[in-house]
Amino acid sequence: MLLRSVGLFTTGLLLGLLLATAALVAAAPVLPPPSPWVPAGSLLGLALLCALLALQWPKALTVLSTGVFGAAVVVVCADYFVEGLALVLYVYERLRLAPARPLC
Repeated sequence: MLLRSVGLFTTGLLLGLLLATAALVAAAPVLPPPSPWVPAGSLLGLALLCALLALQWPKALTVLSTGVFGAAVVVVCADYFVEGLALVLYVYERLRLAPARPLC
């Protein structure tokens, strides 16, 4: 019984981390975060929210989480073969609040 809940919790946690990362990277050029606590708090907050929602609605959030994770894996693999992980390094720099280099 405990193992099922832990699996659902981590699946929701992964969904929240992926959604928060995408939101932070998309919003960073328009509205840069004023402090490092904003990305950390939004990552943690959305991850915990999605983890608790996954415990409430297991089937819907599991399907959504596996779909989002699969899409992220496909994007990273395509980025590796086309650009040599340029997009992954850009996302990493945005999360660290480092100055962004242009993608192209």
